[in-house]
Amino acid sequence: MKIERYDVIIVGAGPAGLSAAIEAAKNGLKPVLFDENARPGGQLFKQIHKFFGSKEHKAKVRGFRIGDEIRHFKGDAVLVATGASENMVNFKGWTLPGVIGAGAAQTMMNLHHITPGEKVLMLGSGNVGLVVSFQLIQAGCEVVALADAAPRVGGYGVHAAKVARTGVPFYLSHTIVEAEGEDHVTGVTIGQVGPDWKEIPGTEKHFDVDTICLAVGLSPMSQLLNQAGCEMSDTKGGYLPLCDAAGATSVSYYPPTVRKNVFTVEKSS
Repeated sequence: MKIERYDVIIVGAGPAGLSAAIEAAKNGLKPVLFDENARPGGQLFKQIHKFFGSKEHKAKVRGFRIGDEIRHFKGDAVLVATGASENMVNFKGWTLPGVIGAGAAQTMMNLHHITPGEKVLMLGSGNVGLVVSFQLIQAGCEVVALADAAPRVGGYGVHAAKVARTGVPFYLSHTIVEAEGEDHVTGVTIGQVGPDWKEIPGTEKHFDVDTICLAVGLSPMSQLLNQAGCEMSDTKGGYLPLCDAAGATSVSYYPPTVRKNVFTVEKSS
């Protein structure tokens, strides 16, 4: 196993850790910093007020300005691939702790090695709902049921078969009526829906759960394109930029003097 050696290892890249690293480097040492956050700076990014004191202590400068320097980049084209965010559905109790997106559950399990709960109901039988249901079972959770308002499974049969073989019941043409609990999820009630997608009274089914996972689709994260001035369209698939056959948006990057091809980014100092 390869071992990387440094003169000093600093855990925490807030103001104290950053200052320690700078001083160590000034004195000829080779430091390395580790931090649980995506970028260094720590508390600096929470400080929006102007600092006071001497110039040495960054008087009249706001904390988040100290943490970053602004740099400008130009390119002949910018390709935006910012992914998607999970959709939610509204039902009574949907804001209770324990109601989460299936993608969030997957992140908790596969990245952070934390199970989102012990007894889970999954809403949505698309590939995400099916795959995450199986992964929940692999992680030691009990998936008490998989419900979907559609009359048929939306994902691949191979994924559905893997879940079904574990004994998880499928409730198609069913949706969530209510998430139960006071300060966290303690149960869930689902009900059958008719061809008009409305709940049929008297068809309610109750399950004791501590987690409800929602796998009800994704919406593109198109905020950056909107901020860049692209012509947008509010479609059934989400808020999308209007693109031509080549995938180009309405924002032209020619001639080079057009400043819309300049994106400002922050780089941690």
